[in-house]
Amino acid sequence: MSAKAKLQATIDAIAKLQAKLPELEAAAANEFDTSVVQPGVRVEVKFGRAEKVRTYIGTVIARKSQPKGGDVLRVQAGEGFDATIITVALANVIRVVGADEADSTGISADEALSTQG
Repeated sequence: MSAKAKLQATIDAIAKLQAKLPELEAAAANEFDTSVVQPGVRVEVKFGRAEKVRTYIGTVIARKSQPKGGDVLRVQAGEGFDATIITVALANVIRVVGADEADSTGISADEALSTQG
């Protein structure tokens, strides 16, 4: 391979990495220490598939390690008779929530956007 070909290959590789940079920076900004997600901690989680994905804010009531794969959480959203208990993978935790934020019992992303403005 000639020096010009090597140079062009290096330039192409750098361009590909630079294209990934904004996505990786955003992911790094949203990371948190998953070891703090223990029973009693309030979290926001994604639950569901495809267009039926909803977000819940609730309290972790149990955490279980899986032999194959990541940890699984039981999260209680809401209180009393209206409480909803869901099982989600630790990877579906969006963030740890402050104590002053109310529980939510599942709103879709579209519903959340429509109530913000």
